Amino acid sequence: MRLTRIIKLYLAFGVTLLINALATIIPINGLTTGEISNQFTVYFTPAGYVFSIWGIIYLALFLWLLSFSLKRQVLTTNLYWGFLMSSLANSLWILFWQYRFPGVSILVILFLFVSLLWLYRSQLETGNSWIYLLPISIYLGWVSVATLANISYWLVAVVGIHPFFQGIVALIFLVLTTVIGFGALHYLRNWAIVGVYLWALYGIFIHNLAINWFIAIVALGLTILLAVVTIGYVIEAIKKRPKESSKKEKRVL
Repeated sequence: MRLTRIIKLYLAFGVTLLINALATIIPINGLTTGEISNQFTVYFTPAGYVFSIWGIIYLALFLWLLSFSLKRQVLTTNLYWGFLMSSLANSLWILFWQYRFPGVSILVILFLFVSLLWLYRSQLETGNSWIYLLPISIYLGWVSVATLANISYWLVAVVGIHPFFQGIVALIFLVLTTVIGFGALHYLRNWAIVGVYLWALYGIFIHNLAINWFIAIVALGLTILLAVVTIGYVIEAIKKRPKESSKKEKRVL
């Protein structure tokens, strides 16, 4: 039973990798994923190089899967189904995106986001080392940004939103991303999610340099703000550690 489930996880992971690779290599339906994205001028989208984070995500997920093969973790039912659902959603999103169904792809990426939330919570409930939560955190952080980018693309490509109102939507999404980043810091103490947001926000700054300087400046400002607050949290966490360790020593004495 355990071995069968682990094999299914690897198969789901392999299919997801294959579909994503084919979307670029063939490419599926004539254009690569990036070429479809670049057909329209969308403010809330990162520069092309930012999407290289997918390589990190897939490598981290592979190492996460290895933790079950090497018996470093117990594969719970929630982890099993959470990963399968996220893999299915990832593959379906690529197919709907490649065949130019941005509206449907929003629904699919929302399903992917919910699946990852479930997977994140399930991993957290195991009580295992934070290192096993890291791959899911990076994945979840990126998909949350990608969801907003997908909505922005749909507004431009399908709805035909006016550039002025697209700018307003972009500003709202930039602020929302930053606020969620603050929440991840304060409530989750999850540096990985914040790191992904910093990477994405700076990428949006780079992307907008040549098309909308105001959006670019706001994106850069929010990147700096989130970075400064993050550094502050890191310093605070470092200062607390010696105090906590000294309290433990006193209790022992």
